Amino acid sequence: MIKLRFIFHIFFYFLCPRKRLIEEDIDHYKEVTGLSGNYIGVMCKLFVDRPEFRTVFYYRLGRVHGLVNILKFLVPPISTLYIYTPSIGGGLFIQHGFATIICAKSIGRHCQSTSDNRI
Repeated sequence: MIKLRFIFHIFFYFLCPRKRLIEEDIDHYKEVTGLSGNYIGVMCKLFVDRPEFRTVFYYRLGRVHGLVNILKFLVPPISTLYIYTPSIGGGLFIQHGFATIICAKSIGRHCQSTSDNRI
């Protein structure tokens, strides 16, 4: 069952021009964690269990006229994961994300990071 607090996240997911990148991220999380199901179901499961995925999701949404801040209020990202890279390929997987800073010119597809990293 889809939780009501994710309804706005799902709405922005469908409108996001980077939707395909989000789906590649979800596919990589599914591969690494063994989750299965459709994109919406897995995305909601990741929102509940993986705060680092929330941060990646908000990064993919970009700045949607400040509306991302409302989403962050409803479902907070991990507070110690910072992403300052203008271009990251699909399939970004971050495990834990504690004390992690991603600041590069660009990163290719299927990047995987653990906690306490500097990229």
